[in-house]
Amino acid sequence: MSAAALNWLVRVAHLNRAVVWGLSGKILAGLSGPITAILIAKKFSPELQGYHYTFFSLLALQVFVELGLSGVITTFASHEWAKLSLNERGRIEGDPVALSRLSSLAALGFRWFVAAAVFFTILLAVGGYFFLSTKSSLGPQIHWQGPWIGLCILTGLNLAFVPAWAILQGCEQVERIYFYRFVEMSLRYPAVWVALLMGAQLWTGLIASAIGTCWALGFLWRKYRHFLASLRYAEKSESVDWKHDILPLQWRIALSWISGYFMFSLFTPALFHFQGPVVAGQFGMTWALISGVSGLAGTWLQVKVPEFGALVSQKKFQALDQIVRKTAMISFWIAILGGALLLGIILILDYYSPALRLRLLPMLPIGIFIFAEALNQVSSVQSSYLRSFKREPFLVLSVVMGSTVGISTIICAKYFGVTGISFAYLAAVLIGLGWGTFIFSECRREWTGQALHIGRSLAVLSRPLKEVLLLVPVLVLKSLGVRFLWTNIDRIGHLACDVDCYIKERQLGLVPQHHAILLAPKDKVANKALLGYWCRYIRAISSPWLCKMLNPLASHRLLRLNIYEYTTAINETAPFYGIQRQWGGRPPLLSLKQEDVARGEKCLLQLGLPPGAWFVCVHSREGGYSVHDEHFHSHRNSAIESYQMAMKAIVDRGGWCIRIGDPSMKKMSPMRNTIDYAHSPLKSDWMDLFLFARCRFFLGNSSGPFLVASAFGVPVALANQSPVSVVLPYGGADIGIPKLIWSEKDQRLLAFPEILGTSIGDLRLTHEHEQAGISVIDNTTEDIRDLALEQLDRVEGRLTYDPVDEALQAKFKGLMRPGHYSYGSDSRVGRAFLKKHVALL
Repeated sequence: MSAAALNWLVRVAHLNRAVVWGLSGKILAGLSGPITAILIAKKFSPELQGYHYTFFSLLALQVFVELGLSGVITTFASHEWAKLSLNERGRIEGDPVALSRLSSLAALGFRWFVAAAVFFTILLAVGGYFFLSTKSSLGPQIHWQGPWIGLCILTGLNLAFVPAWAILQGCEQVERIYFYRFVEMSLRYPAVWVALLMGAQLWTGLIASAIGTCWALGFLWRKYRHFLASLRYAEKSESVDWKHDILPLQWRIALSWISGYFMFSLFTPALFHFQGPVVAGQFGMTWALISGVSGLAGTWLQVKVPEFGALVSQKKFQALDQIVRKTAMISFWIAILGGALLLGIILILDYYSPALRLRLLPMLPIGIFIFAEALNQVSSVQSSYLRSFKREPFLVLSVVMGSTVGISTIICAKYFGVTGISFAYLAAVLIGLGWGTFIFSECRREWTGQALHIGRSLAVLSRPLKEVLLLVPVLVLKSLGVRFLWTNIDRIGHLACDVDCYIKERQLGLVPQHHAILLAPKDKVANKALLGYWCRYIRAISSPWLCKMLNPLASHRLLRLNIYEYTTAINETAPFYGIQRQWGGRPPLLSLKQEDVARGEKCLLQLGLPPGAWFVCVHSREGGYSVHDEHFHSHRNSAIESYQMAMKAIVDRGGWCIRIGDPSMKKMSPMRNTIDYAHSPLKSDWMDLFLFARCRFFLGNSSGPFLVASAFGVPVALANQSPVSVVLPYGGADIGIPKLIWSEKDQRLLAFPEILGTSIGDLRLTHEHEQAGISVIDNTTEDIRDLALEQLDRVEGRLTYDPVDEALQAKFKGLMRPGHYSYGSDSRVGRAFLKKHVALL
């Protein structure tokens, strides 16, 4: 091969010395695996073959004592190693704090794994003995007891070395580790062949394990005794705390790895128990060959994982994306090509060695398993990428998939055999890949703060395909009546009104009686207390991670209910007006809990209200709550100063005014019997609800908080409504007045027939006003005062409307047409406003 061709191969395949050693080991394993399989088939009976592979499936139970700690150690070590290096003597040097933390990490790891090794050896030896004894009386006599006990002891000894390998891999010693593994396999496979030819039978595995253990001890002593001494004698200035630093990630990875056992290692023991040693042996040999191909494909990922962690710690996300993209594509295609080659070899065996072919599974399940393992390469890259952030977002997915595969394996092993297991496994992999791709995309976007540039490489499934892959669990949930509610949970108005409308429709019998679930992550929901009140009627899930896990299912069109359409009606009438009319005089859905009433009244005293005082909530929308989309909605804003005359009138009538909102709002000037609660240290989610529910009425404008008051059945008076078509509020006890419209072209106010007779009456975005050559005129302080006094008179039962009022009201409402946002509302336009602007009617 020419130098240019070699350079091209190195660049395309993303090769380095670590990859070369890793590939050499995998190629050696790939070439040696078939030889080993042939010798096992020649020297072992079918039953003995079953015991041999069942041994190693049971030894994989070490994940139950390892509990994910080795993976966490590698990740944490890679972050600390970014500030450290090895000198020419093989000792660690660099940042003392990083060295101290790495040293404490190593000490923690060795304490854990030594204890785990002792526990595992005893438990597995005893438990495995009883499990394997169940088949001892069937078929020819097999002497498995001695080899099994010996393997348990050596496996426990090797388990004690695990933290050393985990630390070294995290400290970018991947090249040497893969060299060690290459030499180990170079020693192990010939030893296995010699043992098989000498008739060692089940002692073969023990001999190979003993050779591997001796080589491990020699390698660590020769290459890394100074490295390990640096860790042991490092000055302790800062340590890694297991409970605070390690446990939050470890328990997630532990569950994932334990789930992995049920995903990848339960097949052989289950078949051994239900189908006998012969079938277990066929599966074990086949799975060993498929795993060899899968392991070869995964080499690129394994050598790059420490680099992932280092790049994350340095926030070099673009470099990380490039490496991950290449790694994913290489791993996937190596798995596909290697699987195709394996299938070809097995086809040849059908013609030239039927006896050897009988030691393997039928062709159909082999092909299914190969394809499933190729897809698993993508999932492995996705999970390794996200775990490099010291997080484990695949936890729920892993547990669900592990449980599903584990249960289906046991059922299929008993009733449907290997073919049933293969189909169930492929279905689980497809569902997991679709679900996992969604999780990967969401987490990657959130954690790196960048647009998703690698989605086409890693998110290989389009949205329609993901929906198909999730079809089985979706149909199950659908048949159980589960539906996921979708709305803008970060907006308090949507959280109040959309959920209110859905529940009212359900109670009115207008929609089916579903088991409604609302995904509302606690870090994004607008008001946690309001969410808690809705839990009387629906199921709400607040865990951010659980919400991410369930999002793929929740967004499926068969399970998703878009309830945000109740209020987000563009160029059409909002559905909630009709729902409210049908609800009629029924009580509101929400009422305050007694405990909230008690503590709310105490808080009122702390705010300065005297006992028994009544109050009005006042809110004027500003632009600080949601800066990122304020340019769309700035025409809805108004100044709090324009409400001061109304507040003074309310105070003069014996009430108090409490200005609500958020701390980004402009502070109010001090006024008698008026409280700027938006800037109060007593502000909280539950107190917001208390104020909305207990105020005499709500004085506001076209912003979400008034909808919370409406959900509690409190009357509202809304000024500065924009556009004009939204002027009418929620229910029959409410009143509103719109902003006026000024024509820049004609330099005059537009009449209401001109506004509502054209698209101007429905313009919802600020730039649309600019394009139409119009601007909005805020209501005057007198307009808002008159509106507030009208509502106060209505609430106190002292207001009557004369024929002129009714005529003006009818004339304005007569301008409203189907398609206008608030068409059909039972509320009214402010009396004084209509009289003042009768010329615009």
